[in-house]
Order: sequence, then C-alpha cells, then structure tokens
Amino acid sequence: MNVRGWLEGLGLGQYADAFDANHIDAPLLRDLNGDDLRELGVASLGHRKRLLDAIAGLRDEGPARAPEAERRQVAVLFADLCSFTELSSTLGAEEMRRIVDRFLTRADELIVEHGGAVDKHIGDATMAVFGAPVAHEDDPLRAVAAAEAIQRAMPMLSAELGRPATAPLLGHIGIALGEVVAGEIGGAVRRDYTVLGDTVNLASRLVGEAKPGEIVLDDATWRAVSGRVRGTALGERVLKGIGRPQLLWRLDEVHEGGTSGRLPFVGREIELAQISAMLAASHHGSVLHLRGEAGIGKSRLLAEALSEAVRRGFVSILVRVLDFGAGRRQTPLRVLAEALLAARPGWIEDAAVEGSLRAALHDVLELAMPRNLATPYTAMQDGKRSALRIEAVATLAAEVSETIPLAIGVEDLHWANDAVRAFVRAAARLTISRPLVMLTTSRPEGDPLNAAFRRELGGASLVVVELGPLRGDAMRRLAQAAASVVDEAQVDRFVARSGGNPLFLEQLALSAAQTEAPALPGSIRGLVQARLDRLGRTDRAALQAASVLGQRFVLPALQALTDEPAYDPRPLIDGGLLVREGAILMFAHALIQEATYASLLSETARRLHRRAADWLGDGEPELRAQHLDRGGDPEAPGAYRVAAERLREASRLAAALENAERGLALARSDDDTVALALLAGRLHLDLGAARQARPRFETALARASDDVGRGEAELGIAESLRITDDLVGARAALDRAQATAEAADLSALASRCHYLRGNLLFPLGRVEECMEEHRAALSLAERVQSPALVARALGGLADGFYAQGQMRSAVEALERCITAARSAGAASVEIANRPMAAIAECYMMRLDAVRDMAEVARVMARQAHNPRAELIALHGLMVAAMESNRPQDGLPHVERARAIVAELGAWRFEAENIIFGAELQAQAGEAALAAAMAREALALCREHSMAYMGPATFGIAARLIDDPGERQALLDEGDMLLAAPTLGHNHFFFRRYAIDAELAAGRAEEARRHAVALARYAEREPTPLTDLVVRRGVLLADAAVGRLTPEGRAELSERGSGAQRLGFANLAEAMLTAV
Repeated sequence: MNVRGWLEGLGLGQYADAFDANHIDAPLLRDLNGDDLRELGVASLGHRKRLLDAIAGLRDEGPARAPEAERRQVAVLFADLCSFTELSSTLGAEEMRRIVDRFLTRADELIVEHGGAVDKHIGDATMAVFGAPVAHEDDPLRAVAAAEAIQRAMPMLSAELGRPATAPLLGHIGIALGEVVAGEIGGAVRRDYTVLGDTVNLASRLVGEAKPGEIVLDDATWRAVSGRVRGTALGERVLKGIGRPQLLWRLDEVHEGGTSGRLPFVGREIELAQISAMLAASHHGSVLHLRGEAGIGKSRLLAEALSEAVRRGFVSILVRVLDFGAGRRQTPLRVLAEALLAARPGWIEDAAVEGSLRAALHDVLELAMPRNLATPYTAMQDGKRSALRIEAVATLAAEVSETIPLAIGVEDLHWANDAVRAFVRAAARLTISRPLVMLTTSRPEGDPLNAAFRRELGGASLVVVELGPLRGDAMRRLAQAAASVVDEAQVDRFVARSGGNPLFLEQLALSAAQTEAPALPGSIRGLVQARLDRLGRTDRAALQAASVLGQRFVLPALQALTDEPAYDPRPLIDGGLLVREGAILMFAHALIQEATYASLLSETARRLHRRAADWLGDGEPELRAQHLDRGGDPEAPGAYRVAAERLREASRLAAALENAERGLALARSDDDTVALALLAGRLHLDLGAARQARPRFETALARASDDVGRGEAELGIAESLRITDDLVGARAALDRAQATAEAADLSALASRCHYLRGNLLFPLGRVEECMEEHRAALSLAERVQSPALVARALGGLADGFYAQGQMRSAVEALERCITAARSAGAASVEIANRPMAAIAECYMMRLDAVRDMAEVARVMARQAHNPRAELIALHGLMVAAMESNRPQDGLPHVERARAIVAELGAWRFEAENIIFGAELQAQAGEAALAAAMAREALALCREHSMAYMGPATFGIAARLIDDPGERQALLDEGDMLLAAPTLGHNHFFFRRYAIDAELAAGRAEEARRHAVALARYAEREPTPLTDLVVRRGVLLADAAVGRLTPEGRAELSERGSGAQRLGFANLAEAMLTAV
C-alpha cells in the first residue's frame, strides 16, 4: 500500500511528508490513534477524525497486502543529466555523486509535488510514474508540469552546485503515455512496486531525443495535454527497440487550468428548443439524431427531450443499446415491445391483427405461442422471422401512435445491431403519417446514419444535431452549481480543464466531493482510474468484477463474482458509479464500465469471466459462451455449440450460425471441431447457403475420428452438392455416407441417406427406385422411433405414390406425414406437405375438403413465408375452381401464382399456372384468350417442364384449341410422352381432357381408347375420380355413336347427378346433357 497515495486519495496529501519522515508504512498506519496523529502534526480536529475513520476502514479490510497487479493508463517520465559521461571523466567520483544526488533529490521532490511516484533511479536518471499506484484525472498534465518544473529548477540547482555559467548543469526529459502492467515484482528477498510495458521503453528512448534543457513528448501525451500547453512538432522518428516510427513533440510552455460535479441540465437550450418545436407539431412526426463524442451530453439531452414529450402528452419510451452483457431480457426490441404493449394492452391477443405479426411479437417477448401461430412461424426462414419481429414492433408503435402521440428514444445507436437499426428505419418511415417522434443518439465512431441509411428513411423529416463541447459560460454555470461540494475558488480551473465535456465535469466534481480537494481532468480512463483508487478494497474489487458482467447486471451475479454473498453496492450507487433500475444494476456511463474493465489484468479478467459463466449456468447459453470465450476457457467451443443448438431449436438460425462459427473458430480438439463444423454446415443448409455449407462438412470429414462423424460429414456434402446440381458428386458422397451408416449400424443416419437418395432419383424419373429408397427410409425411421425422420420419409413416400398415380396411398402417406410432423414439431415438413394433401383429396372427390385444405395450406405457407408451398396450394384452389366450373374463384389466384414463380425463378411451374388459367378463361367464356394462353403454356412447357407437366398441358390445350390439325398433333405427342416414365397427374389430366377433345372432334372411338387407357393406368389403385372419368368417357362415347343402352343411360344419369352433388360441375355438365 502506498501511504502517500492513500493520503492524497483522502485529500490530505499535505501530511504525506510527515508520514514519510516518521517512516509510517502500511502496517503501522493501521495502529495509529489520535495522539499519534497529533504528534505527526495533524492539528485539525476534522482532519484527525477523517483519518481515524479511514484507518478504521483499513482495519475492517484485514491485514495490509500489496495491491493486485493490474493494467493502468500512466504517464512515464525519464529525466537525467546531459553529458553525464563527459562530466564523469572531468570530475571526481565524489563530486559526481554529490551532483547526481542533488539532481535526483530535487527531481524526485518535484515529481512527488506534482502527484507522481518515483519508481527507480538508474545511474543519473530518475524514472517516475504518474497514474500508479494512485491515479489522478490529469496524470499526463501533471507529468508535463513536473518535467517543466524540473527544467525550471535546473539553473538554480546548477548555481547551488557551483557550476560555471558557461557550463551549466542541464537535464533532458522524455514523457510517454500509455498502458502498463503495474504491481509488485520480486521474491522473498526483495519485492518492488513498479510498472512494465512498452510505454516504459518508449519514455526511456525519448530522453535521448531531447536536447539539453528540452522535454520531448510522445504523440499520446501531446494529445492528452495539447489544450493546456504549447509545443513544436518534431516529426516522426525511428527509435531503437520501438516497433514503429513515433511522432514526437517538444514541450515549449505549460498553461494553467481546473473542474466540477454532478449537475443540472444547462447549456443545451437551443437544442432543447428545437426538440420542443418538433414535439409541438404533433400532427406529424419527425426524426432527431443527436451525435457527439462520448460524455458530451447526448444522454442527458435525450432524457430532457423525453421529459418534455411527457409534459406535452406523449407516451415516452427510452431504449438503451448495450455493447455487451445485456441478457436476452434487456434486448432493445423486447424493451420496446413491453413498453408499447403497456400503452396498447390486448394487441397481442387481437384476432384482427395478422397472425404472423402476433407470433413475431410472442417471439420478441419470449412468450409461449398458441399452436395456430407457432406452426407457421417456426417453419419460416430465419430472415423472414427476423424481418417480422421488426415489423411487429413497428406495427405496434404505429397502432399506439394512432391514438396518442408517441416519442421513442434510442440511446447509443452506434452499438445497435441490424435489427435495432432496421426498426429505427421502419419507425422513421412511420413518422411521415402520424404523431411519432424518434430521437436517437450516437457517437461519431460507428454512427450508422450514412447516406444509405438516410435513403431507407422513406423521406421522413430528419434533423441531425451535432453536439460539440459546451461553451465556457455553460460550463461555468455547471461548476457554480457544484459550489456546495467544490471550493468556489477552483471553478475557473475546473471549467478550463473539463474541455467542454459535461461527463468529465460531472465525474470530476463527484471525485472532488469525496476528497474535499480539487481533482484535475485527464482522459476518461484516467478519471475512472482515479475513482477506483479512492474506493475501499472491497468496493474496488466489486466494481472491477461488475465491469466483467457488462454494462447491466443483477446483484446476485456480482455477489457471486466477488465471492461476497452479502455485498451491498450502495457505496458504488451513492458514488455515482452505478445506478439501479429495478432489479438491474447499471454502470452510470458506458465509459465507466469500459475504463474499469481496462484496468484488469488479462488473467484476472479471464478468471472473472469464467466465474461469470459458472454463475450463469444453462440459463443464458449465449452469454455463458461469450464469458467462457473471453475467459479463454477450453469449454468455450462446447458452450457455443450448446448456444447454437438452443437457438436452432428456437428457429433463430442466423444467430445460431454465428455462435456455431465462433465456436468453430475457437475449437482445438477434434471432437469440438467435428461437432461444430457439422452444426455450422447444417445451419448453412437451413439458411439455403449450400456453397458455404460444403466446406464446413469437409472440415468435419477431415477431423472426424469415428463413423458417426464421417457419415454425417459425407451426408452433408451430398446434400450440399445436390442443391448445387452436382448430382454425380452428390451420389458419390452419398454412397460413402450410406456405406458408413450400414457398416456401423447407424439406423438414423441410414434413414436420412435413403431419403436423400430417393430425392436424387425422383428428377431422373426412376420412380420405382425412388419409392424403394423412401420405403427404406421410413422403415429405418420407425425402427429408431424418430417422429421427425418418419415425417420426412412419409413425405418422400407420398411424392412417390403421387408420381405413380397411387393417389389413395398418397393420401394415406400424407396424412401420416402431417401427423408425424406435428408430433415432432417439424413445422416446415408439415407446411411443405399440406398443399399436396389438398390436391390428393381431389381424386377422392372431396371437393369441399380440397378448398378448405388448400386455403389453410395457402395461409400457413404465406405466414411461414414459404412461397413454394403457397404456389402448390394455389394450384389446389385453381383445380377446385376448374372442377366446380367456378372460374371467378380460380382466376384471382393465377396472377399470384405467376408472381411466385417469377420470385423463385421456378419456371417449370409457369406452364401449369398458365394452362390452368386458360381452362378457367374458357369456362368464363373467353375462348380466344384461352387458346392464346394454351399456346403460351405449350411454349413454356417445351422450354422448362416437359417431364413435369408436358402431357397434362397438351391434353388441356387440345381441348381449348379449335384447329383440327394442331389439336391432333397435340394429342399424338401427348400419347407418345405417356409411353415414357412421367408423373401420375400427367396421365390423369391428359386422358381426361383428350376424351373431351376427341368427343368434340367426333372421334368417339378415340375417346373410348383414352378412357380405357386411363382405366388401365389406374387399375392398381383406382380412385372415385378416375372411376368417374373412365366411365364417363366410355358412356359418352357410346352415346355419341348411338350405342348407349338403357342401363348405360341410367348409369350416366346417376353418375352425372352424383358428380353435380359433389360439386364436379365441369364433368357433370356433358353427362347430364347426354341424358
């Protein structure tokens, strides 16, 4: 413990010399009583009482011990005599000793007088430190002033030593400012308090750059004191042992200067008047952006603005953006949503509000979602959910501002993530049409308000206020307001030294109030360092531990880190270092947290981060992983994996990927690397980034040491290659994955391999082989009792049944698939298969079910932002409209379907959109338009989708086109295409419409042939609809040639009436007309 520093911290530094002269060290200090203090010359009763209270506090803290090593911002000063070698050669050793002794004595005295600590003597040089072991707010300036005092003392010292005027004693001095490690070093024989680091080396080199009588500063020192001194730039110089050239300055003169306390709002009257005018125009909104350096008063002005808004009848909300340590419960969007819901209760349950927005708000607030909201929401792509969360909060803000003026303040936008910035842009656009005022603050560094940001504000009224240093008169008023705790005589010095920064002024006044001595400003780090040095050991350790937790934290976490279960932070709160917001403790300013954290040694910080991670446990996996990361703990990669898995389960895929990638970057062991690489690869696939996924799986393959890892990696590579259309490479990787799975009896992996192989076979038209693979996938999934794998396999199996025309089996498989998906929580599987389930119901002649199921599927797909599923659901609705002869129901869906195809670039579906639209136009009486659309569909089909939709398109087009030759060519080509492997719907649509086309052309036997061909195709698994189309075709062909028997007529009438009752008016019309 440094007794002099302790006395100065109490504002009683005038007694330091007496304590030194009487050899009062730390152990003796604890035993002093009132009589001892009188003997030491402490005559003032008030000073004795203050000292006795402080000494009692030392006793409470236990035995004296050396301060722990820590990082500190210090100014290091080296001063020595010029021409020492030459003097030594001309003067005797005794005379040189006398000169050096007097020089060092005087230099040391001046150093101590200016608040520095003499670290050591090296020959004729003295090394001094300003900022350790006790810091002052203006340590760089103190060092410069001490150096100037030493140079001023040299002429008198030279004369006292009898040096001739022609050969005076001269000194030269170097000062460097920067970070050092401060603490005791040595062993049992000798231990010394000292500082180590590059700053020490630099200062020692600067002495050599100073000419006799000069003081040379490094650039960091110059920037810290430039407002208080005059100097001359010496340019950049290369110094021995220093890594890069240094910009140096010669000190020419030091000026005088001062500071103040926690104060009222003054000095921003013009800015506040501007804000008041904006609030007064409450019929429309605006955006005000306050920009300025740290501590310049942005937060205070924002608080005043929001208070003014409340006085004018606004609902006022303040959101703070934090750089670290804000657990999920203090995220800006959540704070906003909670405040907005308080102003608009019930909105989240309002059925009139779009379901996806209500689901997103549940997500923001981390509330349990009703199933009807959760299913489509969890199936959405991650980017869509992120956008919806922003839209939901913005929409709620819009709702609130419809009925009452709303003011939203966002503090420290420079730290905001993309979501918060996107909300600010969205809210800014809302200000155009409603009484919503946005007020934001930012530092210049990291300010997002660039030209691109402005363009996205949609023309909102934007005012940017640049906050510079407060003027001298405003700073004087602040200082005068602090006169009760600050000596009025020091006001001028406080104002001059604060540099117009209100935070500097506030913190310095608080410091002065504690010590009853005028504290002088320096950098924010020096200021906070000085505040730390004035704390008792327990409170100091608590504040440093708190800095590890971040800007916001809870008391139990702090108590855990300090190992003080009963610790009370009241001294830190009373001292203005912390503030309390309900159950949350928060640093009074982010800079206090940053500067306090910077004081910790790396190993100390790592130890505290590890302890914080232990305290968090499983409750905050992301924050726990970050603490372990900062703590350099080998468990950090595993913690990031847990966090990523939790986030993936919550469908927060982008955040999950970020955690997985960070864990992978830290991973050193093979096990961690493989697990994280596989997880990152899966997340890339989930996000549709197959090219980025493949390298992750290749990394896992290279490091995998077991069959599970190798098999998973090969399967991931195969899936990635399939998406990028490298089917040959995909099959090769899949072969290796499947061989590994089968050899090691890994049933779940084998199921996924069979499923992927089925998908690879499907586009090749190898339907039987595809079905075999999906059956194998299903069998293995059932063996391992995995509902998710069962659901996936059933979906593949249903596609295979559909492709084969086995519609009953497809319906059953789809029902099982959807049930299994819901049981497994696999919403994406459910939503992908619901549209096909609706279409398959058409073959069962349950047209009402088709409409209902397709509409539910459409809504769910739209809410989940799954456009492909929405497109297939729209096809189901079009088919229902075609069958019921209600073109007005189907035509509105055509344009939406075409827009989806354009969005996705999925052109194989475009012919289907247009040919269905053509049939609906024909039903609406637009024959010419229908024929033109049919020809357009034919052209698209030939270009993009012959295998998928060719025969069906040809059959419908043949029915719509009047030209006999063209019609016959289409029928012939369609017949030929059906001879090759193709999808089941092609057989049904082609034969069904070919029957009508042949009947219309008077070719009854050809119509009969098509009916018989459809019966033959469907005989393995007939359905009510195929039965109806077949019998209808045969009976109408009989009627056309006059061979319809009475039994046939009765059947035709019965079937036509039945079709009519079931809503199949399009089929029923010709049947009823014939009878």
